[in-house]
Amino acid sequence: MAYRDEMRVCEQCGKQFVFTVEE
Repeated sequence: MAYRDEMRVCEQCGKQFVFTVEE
């Protein structure tokens, strides 16, 4: 099990946040 961080932008608020993806 591996975890990977992706940068995502909230379309509603326009803020960036880190989204952790489990692979």
